[in-house]
Amino acid sequence: MRVLPCGRDYPDYHFAGTLLSRSEYIQEEREALFGRYGVYLNDWTVVMQVARIPAKTPPLAPDFTRKFVDDNTGQIDRTTFEQLVIDLIGDFEQKGLSEGSRYPAISTTILAIYREFA
Repeated sequence: MRVLPCGRDYPDYHFAGTLLSRSEYIQEEREALFGRYGVYLNDWTVVMQVARIPAKTPPLAPDFTRKFVDDNTGQIDRTTFEQLVIDLIGDFEQKGLSEGSRYPAISTTILAIYREFA
């Protein structure tokens, strides 16, 4: 779910969060929200918690030249390997290939959604 506080003219400036799939969360039929009420939820109130504000500068690109396997023992250097994976996931996120928000968007945890009754 994306909340566009600056309107549809500035979609990069948004709050983004995923609706959790727990039965006690929001309502039983949360996947039908947009089908039932439309994709533009005007005059709705969203209660959310800021989860993360992405960095302005992109993360460093993964360094695939670093060796993470010892030539003598064949053992993996866990710290080097973990850093490679973290850098790779950060790179995916920055390029829009993962669910993480990119600056200037803000990641949130959606706590509740309220709609106006007519």
